[in-house]
Amino acid sequence: MNNNYFVDSPSYWDNRYLEKTDYWSLNSPNPVFVQLLDDEKFIHKNNLLVLGSGLGHDAKAAAQKGFNVTGIDFSDRAIFYSRELCRDVIKPPKFIRMNIFELKSSRLTFDCIYEYITICSFPPDHLIGFLSNADAVLEKGGLFVTVLFPLKEVGANPPYRIDIQKFNDCAHKFWKLKYYQKNVKSVKPRKNNEVLLIYSKE
Repeated sequence: MNNNYFVDSPSYWDNRYLEKTDYWSLNSPNPVFVQLLDDEKFIHKNNLLVLGSGLGHDAKAAAQKGFNVTGIDFSDRAIFYSRELCRDVIKPPKFIRMNIFELKSSRLTFDCIYEYITICSFPPDHLIGFLSNADAVLEKGGLFVTVLFPLKEVGANPPYRIDIQKFNDCAHKFWKLKYYQKNVKSVKPRKNNEVLLIYSKE
């Protein structure tokens, strides 16, 4: 796979959904995120962006909890599935087909950004660009929440392994680490291969 597919070819991701080779999809909300929504220790009901929203399960879970949710994904097919999934939600998320590396020009702003399995879908040398775009739409005092996966090497193509220390070094250029948890409530196949980090924009 060409390392630039994530940036340049939404059709690649569309085809993965159509061919049902979207092995990253849980087909349910991420239990780590659901727990954060339930205890409201960090994430309060606010203006939430779900980056790389995929099939929409996390966005739907947040909307059902009363959040004002926007989901952004590069795939038209993912956006279609997400809107269908959320048709029964009283206040459904707003889903936008967008390249996340173009967030800076979107004029959108959010109190909280949540990301799961988006960072591992693009080459590591794109990380600073990704974080810079996320920072551009995050309000001062806002939170950036990520569940990093995978932490172990899985192959030459996506999902790319994430080095926690390198990620944290890059994230610190923009935000302050507020919370770190290694033993998270992962789905069984991803147990001990994920970590939760929450950053605040000072």
